[in-house]
Amino acid sequence: MRPRRSIACVALLAVALTAPSAMAATKKKPAPKPKPVCHLVSDKPNDSGPDTNAAGGSAAASSVYDSSLDIVGGDVASDGKTITAVIRVAKLTTSDSMAPLGRQWQFTLRDGNTSLGFNIYDGPYGHVPDNAVFDTKNNEIRLSMKTSAFTAPLKLGTVLSDFNLTSQVAIENPTATQQSLGVVMLVPGGTEDYASGLPTVNYKIGTPSCVPLGK
Repeated sequence: MRPRRSIACVALLAVALTAPSAMAATKKKPAPKPKPVCHLVSDKPNDSGPDTNAAGGSAAASSVYDSSLDIVGGDVASDGKTITAVIRVAKLTTSDSMAPLGRQWQFTLRDGNTSLGFNIYDGPYGHVPDNAVFDTKNNEIRLSMKTSAFTAPLKLGTVLSDFNLTSQVAIENPTATQQSLGVVMLVPGGTEDYASGLPTVNYKIGTPSCVPLGK
């Protein structure tokens, strides 16, 4: 009788061992994570100069070249709470002798019928806004804002489009009244460089991105 008990125990052990294996074989694999998007906007280098690219970035560069105003690309990213715009230039410098009154960069886009804009200044009056990031290692200018700060708050799934990036040199100081109020409103000169993601490039809020969100 003892051998029969041994056979029964072995049979039960075999069932116990094979059941988890069968379950593991039928378990679905998790879907692969989406690849982060990057370089939504790109532009050829060495093409900056006063008024050379206002028509769309196709004109030849002038004799006055400024690497910190030579736009080579850009990105935008958001998680539905924060949105970060990135402008990349050929070589970002900490100061600029060719722009004694300052430099300005702008990133505009659209949320459906609403136009959104990121404006950044750097010069004798510091960084405006003061949370703008000037990353000379990666040659990037970044600005982050809360999505709730916009008139029409941005939400997950919202599609952003019509990306336009420009760079300019400031040509006029703030008035005495503006300076006394701490307002920096400089008059920009002609467009130094222009890059665009028109007409097909877009970004859906919540999509993973290579952009360091909020940084």
